[in-house]
Amino acid sequence: MIQLATAPPRTPEELAERCLAAGMAIDRPVSEGDLTEILEFIPHWLAVADADTDEQRAVLLNALLASASAHPRVTDHADGGWHIHYRDDGLGLGAVLRAVVSVGTALHLTGRGMHRLGRCTLAECGRVYADFTRGGRQRYCCHACANRDAVRRHRARRAAGRERAQRVAQGRVAGGEASGDGETVACGVPNGRGDGRRHSRRPA
Repeated sequence: MIQLATAPPRTPEELAERCLAAGMAIDRPVSEGDLTEILEFIPHWLAVADADTDEQRAVLLNALLASASAHPRVTDHADGGWHIHYRDDGLGLGAVLRAVVSVGTALHLTGRGMHRLGRCTLAECGRVYADFTRGGRQRYCCHACANRDAVRRHRARRAAGRERAQRVAQGRVAGGEASGDGETVACGVPNGRGDGRRHSRRPA
């Protein structure tokens, strides 16, 4: 579902090809209605990923389950061996996908943690990810985004360090210029003795 949400299919044929590539069994032709059903479902599923709290996420997910799933049943359709379906028989691909994704999301979140669905932290990405990490602290959709953000943070720290160093240096220069008598006067300016060299003004 993450791939469908990231790059929605444009035709029924593309939807069928991508589902077959993901290992789904398709036992009936895929129609424009199936495509429309999935395109309308995607924003509702993304709302589950974007929920601010576990409670809000549960409410949104329960709504998807109520509209897409049915009581569980055991089946051996498509010669796939005995397994459980959480949907009615004889449905088109659109309805099957809604049920599979809704139930699969619920099983993932309740089994691993309600926080294990989110969006990539990289500002220009924002793809959804399902967190399967051991510690449950995933923040990026892939290693490439994590590395890109790490490089960006490193460069920002270096730039901030240079700015601090420049401010400190400027403060020291300003402090030296503001000091009183007794400081060495730098030159190129005649000192009254015609030699134009550095000399010190001594207090009277």
